[in-house]
Amino acid sequence: MTSASAQALLVARIGTERYAFDIGAVREVVAIEDVAEVPARLVALRGVMPRRDGRVSLLSLAALLGGGDPPHELGGAAVVVTLGGVELALEVDEVEAVVDGGAPIVAGAVAGGLPARGVWRWGQTLVTVLDMGLLAERVTSLEERKQ
Repeated sequence: MTSASAQALLVARIGTERYAFDIGAVREVVAIEDVAEVPARLVALRGVMPRRDGRVSLLSLAALLGGGDPPHELGGAAVVVTLGGVELALEVDEVEAVVDGGAPIVAGAVAGGLPARGVWRWGQTLVTVLDMGLLAERVTSLEERKQ
């Protein structure tokens, strides 16, 4: 067990798994709509969708974390974050809650190569707390492999 505490977190679900974003990294949560497919080097790229006065790239968080193809069905929400200086929308099935942290991270960075800071206990549920820096590195490395 580590002594680090989770800050305020946005908890999102993909399938049966739950992931958390530090709330300071989240720009906003939006509904996924009007996704336009675009040619892409990155399998996780679903396309682009409208956002305010422009467009934002929509990436499947499931594909980024799992390394495979995105799920067939689009998720219900997108968490807009800035990764590596670029604003991106990360597709999730559902945003469940914004939770004031305060609870300790119960395990350090998880095995299996996930871009995570650790695992946090939310009620009876274990939630993987994503590390935005490591997630940005994963996007960059996947883009470089496709070139």
